[in-house]
Amino acid sequence: MLAITDPIFLLKFAIVGILFGSIFFYALWSLIARRWLSVNLYDLFVYMTVGFMVAVYTEPIHDYVYRYFFGEFLWTYQVWPIFSGASSGLAFIMWPFYGYHLYFFTQTLHGYGVHLPTWLKGSIPALDGVPFDIAVNGATLFFFNIIFFYYPRPELWHLSSWWVMPFYFVSGMIYAYVLRHLLARKKQWHIPLVCYGLGLLGILIGDFFF
Repeated sequence: MLAITDPIFLLKFAIVGILFGSIFFYALWSLIARRWLSVNLYDLFVYMTVGFMVAVYTEPIHDYVYRYFFGEFLWTYQVWPIFSGASSGLAFIMWPFYGYHLYFFTQTLHGYGVHLPTWLKGSIPALDGVPFDIAVNGATLFFFNIIFFYYPRPELWHLSSWWVMPFYFVSGMIYAYVLRHLLARKKQWHIPLVCYGLGLLGILIGDFFF
């Protein structure tokens, strides 16, 4: 497994990732919404931090479960791998951007009068997870000539795999119901801070103990 941990490379990788993710997903959903989307910072931060918190714990579990039954990881991270390659230390940047994407996706639907029930919202990651993987890996391949999280299965050019869909469904359901619960609570800024802190704890566990 290729493992890149050079601090200078990680800094460049993180800066490009933040710029690409923030511009690409906002521009994409604003284009589809046919207007510049407004932002409620508190709700956006809850979307991002809960997404990070859920993903950083469920992602390695999914990969270990897949390896148990099929003898190899479904994906392996090549940039700052943790949990034996089942996740990355850069998850604190990558996974909040899934919440960022989902926040603006939801805003776009609301603009068209569409309000998804929680169970359907939880199903979205099973449907858009593969395109999300391809967008992220495609960007890292373009900018750095490396696949961020490499899929040994070849059906989608190692950028993603259809086999990931049921695992993303599980994570999506957990994410959607935790998100609903926290957004229904009174606005308290410690909520996204705690969620982000728990996500960082997961990275420390993965980096130091696996």
